[in-house]
Amino acid sequence: TCTVTFLTAGTATVQLTVTNEDGDDVMEQTITVSAPDNSVSINGDISYVDAEGDHVDAIVYDGSAMIIDSAYWKGTTIRMAVADDMFDNPLLVKFTPNLGIGELGGTYTYSAGADSIVDAYAFGMTGDYAGFNFAWTVDAYGISADPGIASPHVDATVTLIYTDDATGDKIYDIVIENILINGGDYASDWSSFLGSTNPATVSVHWRGVILPEFK
Repeated sequence: TCTVTFLTAGTATVQLTVTNEDGDDVMEQTITVSAPDNSVSINGDISYVDAEGDHVDAIVYDGSAMIIDSAYWKGTTIRMAVADDMFDNPLLVKFTPNLGIGELGGTYTYSAGADSIVDAYAFGMTGDYAGFNFAWTVDAYGISADPGIASPHVDATVTLIYTDDATGDKIYDIVIENILINGGDYASDWSSFLGSTNPATVSVHWRGVILPEFK
């Protein structure tokens, strides 16, 4: 059995050659392949009560898939830039597998309720991201005693599919299904702590290269 993983949509010609003592016989077939489902879906409201108890208008997501444009390292965090048509700037999905920058290999499943940092992960999102300017930012529900490390409520799986022989790039699958977002983080002006009033669920699918850290 031969398995080939495609990272872009298009057509490919598959050729099978059979050889015996009488010679060779070749059969070709053209197939159409689809691009990976590199997307994020959010189902629910992102809304807050600020430090003074004032309600901040809810941002409603209906579970529609939003395309991930790229994935790259930022320190030990994998950042995914997502096209979000509600804002001028992208939605930023932040996933920290806690194994160090560029140290992913094989298949890792980060388990719900894991006690150790090695087996846990951090997850968050920032809307309308433009550096230090953004509309909102949240972390996964249930922050542990270790600052910045979210207690996962679902399993997250990272799989090294293969390493490209020509470029040396490692190709990964990242799958996170229905993680609950209900935690708070700082307001965009860094002046108050926000508490989300409506939980939302988020799913992430990525298959491709995780780019080196942007400088």
